[in-house]
Amino acid sequence: MKIIFSFILSFLTLLSFSQSIDDALRYSKSGLFGSARYVSMGGAFGALGGDISAISDNPASLGVFMYSEFDLTTSIFDVYTDTRYLGFNSYDNKTTFHLDNIGFVGVAKLNNNDWKVLNYGFSYKKTNNYNQNIYAQGTNNNNSITDYFANAANGTTLNDLDNNYDNAYLGDNAYQTFLIDPITNNPNNTEYKTAYNNYGELQINNIKNSGYKSDYAFSLGTNYRDKLYFGMSFNYSDLKYTYVSHFKEQDHSKTIDNFKAMEYIDKYTTEGYAYGFKIGIIVRPVKWLRMAYSFHTPVSYRLNDNYNHVIQSWGVEDKGVVFNPTAQSSYGYYEYEIYTPAKMMGALGIIIGKVATIGIEYEYLDYSSSRIKSYTYGSDFSNENSLIKQRLKAGHNAKIGLEYRLGQISLRSGVSYFDTPYRPAEVNNKAYTIYYNGGLGVNMGYFYTNFAYSHGQTTSYYFPYQIDGQEVEPYKINKNTNSYIATLGVRF
Repeated sequence: MKIIFSFILSFLTLLSFSQSIDDALRYSKSGLFGSARYVSMGGAFGALGGDISAISDNPASLGVFMYSEFDLTTSIFDVYTDTRYLGFNSYDNKTTFHLDNIGFVGVAKLNNNDWKVLNYGFSYKKTNNYNQNIYAQGTNNNNSITDYFANAANGTTLNDLDNNYDNAYLGDNAYQTFLIDPITNNPNNTEYKTAYNNYGELQINNIKNSGYKSDYAFSLGTNYRDKLYFGMSFNYSDLKYTYVSHFKEQDHSKTIDNFKAMEYIDKYTTEGYAYGFKIGIIVRPVKWLRMAYSFHTPVSYRLNDNYNHVIQSWGVEDKGVVFNPTAQSSYGYYEYEIYTPAKMMGALGIIIGKVATIGIEYEYLDYSSSRIKSYTYGSDFSNENSLIKQRLKAGHNAKIGLEYRLGQISLRSGVSYFDTPYRPAEVNNKAYTIYYNGGLGVNMGYFYTNFAYSHGQTTSYYFPYQIDGQEVEPYKINKNTNSYIATLGVRF
């Protein structure tokens, strides 16, 4: 049970290093995904409606449709990372192909002068993409990941480690591979240190992330006198996230006695689902202006983790003989919940005749209201939830988009800003994301096709490990994404 609880504390809760906050936030945050028209205008469709991707943001968008419609969107997603660590810059990238959006809207016209339509729809929309490779390396003269292993072993007696107390335990595995030593050889010793007699090791970390978060919306919408549009949707969300980290330390300069290299492989996969409800309204006080509001209820993701790790070392015995011990944890499984915050959206849409359209949108969600709940009796996350409240803040997201029509051809552009969820004192307090978007579309009446390009930028910090009472330099990661998006649609 100790390894299960220890892993969940480090994975989900907010310890003193920031990637634990990143893990807890991962399932609360969304990116810019959807149809090519939606993305090219920065996703600023909350008041405009009439796009299948917009239904996921504001269900009232459904009431704007006057014809039944089906569309499908695919994309090529490329993410490039520039990682700076200990004075060195390293680079990596990953390219993947995705189905971003697919949806259907059915229009039921009503024989009523006031109520124009009662529309229904189904849509699938990708809301986040976790695909990313990170490569970092540098020579560390101040500490080692073995110091982190020693911290993990602290509190366990030497007698327990000598008797292979728990094969799943990180500290025990590090002891088995001769990477940590006890402070004293007393069987009741509970304090440990790195086995290195010096630093100066080359550290290499290759991290591979993959996965997605998706939203399925089952929606109803109506139109009252072309003045008021109302909609609601029941939403099912699912996600999958896989993390694989290969962390190596090598002593090429031969500054550490009886040590050549070590490797720590850490793997976990998270899968889960949640249900939610959304309502929205669009008001059209004058012909050229639309105003909108929508509310997304908080959702509780039911999650499960599968995880394990391997530690391997290469050392030198007397007479130059190299030994190579390996220790591997058993495979672990854990179930828990993450409560993600409610989201509120306000938007304006400006219609300039049949020539141009402008969308402006603002989103508010309070990340500090996120909560963690364990399904294991006795696991109490009250301290961690208190830290969430102390270290996170409300997020303010903004989107703006423009469409200019030249007959059957439309030109589009937009900017989307996603605020950092961290308070000013946190290392990632400036880790916002901004997207620059553009595209064009061809409308042939019953058939249309749209294309978009989206470029995203964010800078964040990631700590490879934590050592009690000692500063560890984080990776500074400049992340750039490029999405090439195409949508095909039909009206009938």
